[in-house]
Amino acid sequence: MNKAVAVLISLLMLASAIPLGLCAKTIEIPYNAFNSLALTSYALDKSYEAWEAKVYYELTADTSHSKYALVRFCSSDTSPYVELSFLGDGVLAVYISRDGSENVWIAEGNYAKGETVKVTLTSEGKLSVYSKGVYVVKDYSFQQLTIAQVSGHGDASATGGSVKVYVSEGMQPVIRIVYSFIPVVVAFAMLAVALGFIKKFA
Repeated sequence: MNKAVAVLISLLMLASAIPLGLCAKTIEIPYNAFNSLALTSYALDKSYEAWEAKVYYELTADTSHSKYALVRFCSSDTSPYVELSFLGDGVLAVYISRDGSENVWIAEGNYAKGETVKVTLTSEGKLSVYSKGVYVVKDYSFQQLTIAQVSGHGDASATGGSVKVYVSEGMQPVIRIVYSFIPVVVAFAMLAVALGFIKKFA
């Protein structure tokens, strides 16, 4: 009986340790990164193919329209990207680059200091940006973009604060979601066998 209980405990520990593939990474970009046009880049914990990013602008900076802080999502400093431009007066502009060099404006909205700006890119390359209760961009046909870093730069004349970026897995194809749950199903099957074993020898 004691041996059966030990087996069950071991299997429970195994099941609790099985990852579901839901990774996430938080990056805090300090204010001084936005006072230079040179990119300051921060590596993510992994490469994200379909992703969601929540951005929190918390800079103390010049509030002129001509001042701006740029947050870029990309795989390297020279790769295609999605970029948010936080202008000093509360305007939010969205830019993309399909080749890593040409910067293309696609939309403009507003943001509020400390509130969430959400960026999502699906596995089909559909881009959406949500801020202040409305979509600045919704299902824009961009391209598939795997990101491995978040970068900050700009001309914000910032004197304090930071921009926090929380990156997580976005919507995945159904087949990938199914595969991610297979280890969990196997673990519970093992638990069922263990419980049957305990019942048999109790």
